[in-house]
Amino acid sequence: MVFDISKDYIGIFSPSSYISEENLAGGVKELEKFGFKIKIHPQTIKQLRKTQSAGTHEEKISAFYELLEDNEVGAIMAARGGNRSLHYLDKIDYSLLDKYPKPLIGSSDFTSILNGAYTCCKNPRKDIFGAMVYSIFLNRNEKDSQEQLTYLKNILAGEKIEYPNKNAKIIKEGKAVGKMLGGTQSVFQAMMGTNFFPDMDNAILFLEDVGEQVSRIDRMFAQLKLSGVLSKISGLVIGNYLLGDETGRKFGFSIEEILIEHTKGLNIPVVMDMDFGHEKYIYPIKYGGKAYLNARENNVKLEF
Repeated sequence: MVFDISKDYIGIFSPSSYISEENLAGGVKELEKFGFKIKIHPQTIKQLRKTQSAGTHEEKISAFYELLEDNEVGAIMAARGGNRSLHYLDKIDYSLLDKYPKPLIGSSDFTSILNGAYTCCKNPRKDIFGAMVYSIFLNRNEKDSQEQLTYLKNILAGEKIEYPNKNAKIIKEGKAVGKMLGGTQSVFQAMMGTNFFPDMDNAILFLEDVGEQVSRIDRMFAQLKLSGVLSKISGLVIGNYLLGDETGRKFGFSIEEILIEHTKGLNIPVVMDMDFGHEKYIYPIKYGGKAYLNARENNVKLEF
């Protein structure tokens, strides 16, 4: 199924936390200015009591199904991230995603849904780790916001793209071919040991996160190493870490030092500071799509 920007709608719902009407309207305005047709499910602005959750698990799943079954909707985008989409992965009927193979678009907490679809669907997917309505709203005044939406349009149209690498830094040189798997690191690693964690053999692992302390990122990389995940992958691509404030004593290690330590002895390319992550950096990635990574002589080339 190829998305047609001239006739297909992007359906919006809130799989995690609720979004304010102001943020929703602002993000939708940017999408519509670019030429996308948008259909907003009523559940999108629902709030469960005084919690952060956008309704109950059942209400989220129902909204998801209704957008899947809507013939006008050609792709489905998360309104925003937040929390709790992991809680209902085992309640989703993945046969419906095979029946209606519409690209799913989102990041942050939506990492869990992307991995659930990737691991549980029988047919290949065309999902996208990337912008959500909230991040598009936050990003609206950035000079490259329109370029980022162009990348999204091109991926939805099935075009081959070369990923931007304006800020990329090579930690370890090399070449890799593999499926792009990963997402927001804390969510991705919360899935380890479940039926929804993907097979990482020869995958190119991509990771980013928001609000985490460097010490916690270090701990997560130690887990990836000790669990054997890092020894399975063909490449490691790190985006933007929007770090939270440190508590207690200063940790003292940098992200670069952490990457060097935990990938020591691995014969794989390792790249950091690619242009994906939260808020400012929302360039999209084909989730589970075959990618080619070449990191040599201060030049990073990532194609999918």
